[in-house]
Amino acid sequence: MGNDDNCVVYLETEVAEELLGLVDDEPGDADEYLLDEAAAAIEHANGGLPPVKQQAVARGEAVALGLDSAEVESLRTLIETNTEIDPQKLKSAARSLQTKLRAASKKARS
Repeated sequence: MGNDDNCVVYLETEVAEELLGLVDDEPGDADEYLLDEAAAAIEHANGGLPPVKQQAVARGEAVALGLDSAEVESLRTLIETNTEIDPQKLKSAARSLQTKLRAASKKARS
């Protein structure tokens, strides 16, 4: 993935919430299974989502997070080593993730 490449990461809401908790450095034990799912989703992200995943996002069961390559690398490093290599990119990804989770919650309730 080049520096200007963007990708779309598909995360089920519970995985997205766990990832947001890690980025926000919330207290408590991280769920390694969910973080492994997040890492796999980031690793396999590409430029779009298949229709089944688009429908899950539309129902509020998941989120589709657009990330640039620096955000991808920052999240991957945080998950794998619990090290922040670019706090600004992590904050950017967290803001986007938070917005997507709020939208998913609203969709799920309607």
